[in-house]
This record gives sequence, structure tokens and C-alpha cells, in this order.
Amino acid sequence: MSQSRRPEKGFTLVELLVVIGIIALLISILLPSLNSARRSAQKAQCLSNLRSIAQSYNFYAGENAGFWPMATHQWVSTLTGTGLPAARDKRWVHFISKYFVQVDTAIPTDPKPAKQGFNYEGNNPSIQSTLAGSNNVLWGCPNWDRVGWTATATIDSPFHNGYSMNIYPEAPNAITTTGTGTAANDGSGGGPRTNWSIRFATGSVTQTTGWYFKQTQWKRSSERALLLDSVHVNTSITATWPWWGTGPEPQTPNAGFFSADFNRHHPKKRRGVGQSEASINVAMCDSSASTMSAKETHRAVRFAPQP
Repeated sequence: MSQSRRPEKGFTLVELLVVIGIIALLISILLPSLNSARRSAQKAQCLSNLRSIAQSYNFYAGENAGFWPMATHQWVSTLTGTGLPAARDKRWVHFISKYFVQVDTAIPTDPKPAKQGFNYEGNNPSIQSTLAGSNNVLWGCPNWDRVGWTATATIDSPFHNGYSMNIYPEAPNAITTTGTGTAANDGSGGGPRTNWSIRFATGSVTQTTGWYFKQTQWKRSSERALLLDSVHVNTSITATWPWWGTGPEPQTPNAGFFSADFNRHHPKKRRGVGQSEASINVAMCDSSASTMSAKETHRAVRFAPQP
């Protein structure tokens, strides 16, 4: 005679709900800590990236008579044809990309303008295409969401990699044209030069703006920013703080007057980080790097008096 089988005891609905509730509670407790740990690790990786990029400027100087790259060098194109640009440019990323990845940025090359000789062939290649999709330190900070802000719109572009080069090498000196001679527009022969590392071209005219600066011209190297977290590939920071004493602090950076990404590395906030909260990774001209507040970054870039 067969024995009757005892029914197997399972979880009751109440027990299942209790277990699910405990798991949800543990997740809610652990998730912020895990996110914070992840962001801290990404911040450390970003600092390492910036140190590596800053060191590459020294390699570049060694190959180019002591000069550092220009943030943007734009010149009038000599090519003609449908779809070809009137002006061409090369950004700081393209100057140093050869130290990180094998790329060819010539698409094709114009005759080199007189007196340059600083390795800037290329036809305005995007940063993303220049790096050929590689997981490269030049293609941005791991904490960057690849979106920048202007006064009226967001920027999501292959020309912006989340880092920028300081364009004010002799700050706090004024950005004014110097020299009165008729020689080259780099100021070396007495000709005019503007105190920033950008040179633009408009239509068929190359403007008398900035030029290449030697590494030795970036004085106080341990205090002066060279590279920083930014919503635009070029640094744009006004000499006076945009919102000191003028109203509420902004929620996001602005590529037009304060491009430093002050929300980037805050452990909790994604917007509206205060001016004194350390959240911007900055590499100095001596290749050191640290996390700074927006107020500290402003001084490292412009050396302007603080209110």
C-alpha cells in the first residue's frame, strides 16, 4: 500500500512580498553608494586623461621649436569647388592626436601659409572622426554626457570632446593687439598680435588675431590652467565672473561666456553646482591635475581679481 505524499510547502504571498520589499530596500540603500563610487572612479580616470594630454604638449614643444599648439588655427582655403569650405582649421586636439592614435587628418592639405611650420595640415576634421571611434583619452571624460549648453540651445557635436584648452596664455594681461610693424602677424617681427591662442579666418581674409605661444610664455605653470572640463572644445571664460553678485547661480555652463563644466564631477548633483564646490577637473601647465571649484577654475584660467 503506497504512502500518501506530503504536500511541499512553498512561500506564501506575504512572504514573497516581504522578500521583495527587503531587496528593494537594499537596492535603494546601495545604489547611491554604487553610483557615487562609479563617478569617483570616472573622475580619477578623467584626471589621468588630463595629465596624459598635458604631458603631450611637452612632446609637441620638443618637436616645434618650443611652441605649444594653438587652441584653434583657422586659415583661408586655397581650394575651390562645390562643397569646399572657405576657411579651414585645426584644433588643439588635432595637433597632439598623433601622440595617442595613428590618424591622417589631411583631407587634403593646402599649401602651408608662410612662417607657420607647426604641423597643422587638415581640413577641419571632427574630433570624433580624427580618433576613428577609438576609446581614446582625447575623446572626452567618462563623466561627460557629450552635451554642452549655450544661452539658447544644447550642443551635441563631434567637434566637442568634453575638454578644452585655455586660450589666455598671458592672463591677466589684456587681450589687445600689440606691435605696430608690418612684419608677420605673429608679433615676432614687430607686427600685431592678440593675446590669445586662437586665430580665425573670415571669407578670404585671415584676421590679425592670436598666434602660437612658446611653452615658456605660459608663466606660473603650477597655477595656470592648460586643459579643463568644458562644454566646448575652446575655453570661453569672461574676465569677470558671469554671475557673481548679479543673481542666482546658473544651472548649467554656457559655451559663450563660461564654458567650464562645473557640474561634471560633483558626487551628487548633475546641475546647479555652486561656485565654491569642487567639480571641475583641471590640468595645469606643469602637467599636474586636480579637481577645482568654478571659482578656482576661473582664477586658474584668467587670473582675474576675485570679488
